[in-house]
Amino acid sequence: MRRSPSLASAAAAALAFTLTLAAAAPARAAHFDVNIANFAFMPSSLTIHVGDSVTWHADGGFHNVAADDGSFRCAQGCDGAGGDGSPSATTWSFTRTFSQAGTVR
Repeated sequence: MRRSPSLASAAAAALAFTLTLAAAAPARAAHFDVNIANFAFMPSSLTIHVGDSVTWHADGGFHNVAADDGSFRCAQGCDGAGGDGSPSATTWSFTRTFSQAGTVR
């Protein structure tokens, strides 16, 4: 005699399927804007996930943006990408999309 699956088994299978779909759904990448003025970055710190992007906007002063690990340095463009990452007093902006999670500060 063959037994049919119990209601509890069916519910457990449905829950496992739902959790699998939720885990497989890609997270939505976020975009952040950071304003640089008067030798300050606003906001001063961001938590970044893989795929997130940040656009820095410098409105004068003498600034650049550089990674602690040396992976990028940008102002009037980025070193190694046809630009100059040296601090600049002109108005500039650039966007970076991150392939690793971390903190922007």
